[in-house]
Amino acid sequence: MKLPERSKHAVPVVVILVLLACALALINYYSTRTVDWDKTNKVFDVVQKICTIIAIIAGALWAYFNFSKGRVYRPSLEPKITGKYGCRDGVTYLVVTTQLKNVGLSDFKIQQKGTALIVSSYTAGTPPPEAESPKWKEEGIFSVFKVHERIEPQETVTDERLVLIPNCDKAAVKVYLRVVYKRIEWNTWAIIEHITSGESKEQKALN
Repeated sequence: MKLPERSKHAVPVVVILVLLACALALINYYSTRTVDWDKTNKVFDVVQKICTIIAIIAGALWAYFNFSKGRVYRPSLEPKITGKYGCRDGVTYLVVTTQLKNVGLSDFKIQQKGTALIVSSYTAGTPPPEAESPKWKEEGIFSVFKVHERIEPQETVTDERLVLIPNCDKAAVKVYLRVVYKRIEWNTWAIIEHITSGESKEQKALN
């Protein structure tokens, strides 16, 4: 959503018009009178103070406008990722659904460079002696939202992908979604649910 060009320059134009009006008023006043330089200096001092106050107020308003515009029209997204995986004939089948909602007030153009879906897996080995974080193995990096160039305000776009991972020895699968726009980055991740036999219609489809 772009602001009209008039609103971008409204404050500077107002300041210029006020200063011009002051100058014209002074010229008109003194063009028909004998100049009293003592009074003139006093009048100029008053006008200078008034113009200084107007300039300070206008500058403050302009700074606040730019600050507010930057906050309001800054890109704001809500990424979400879900999925399920099952195994058949020595292959792990992973179905990942990624969503991106534009909760900001301006259009968002998806930047493919840096935006990605990262899939990792964990294969169970010897039981650890105590609780610990698993060591994930990266299985692949995939592009996302390639068919969605722009997202309108309050619009949600969805991508679904089937990933095939060799072997059926995965104890857990993790998916990570990263969306990049210039120097801003949105990230989310999830541990994917494993479909066991007879648990859902997705598993029946795999069979």
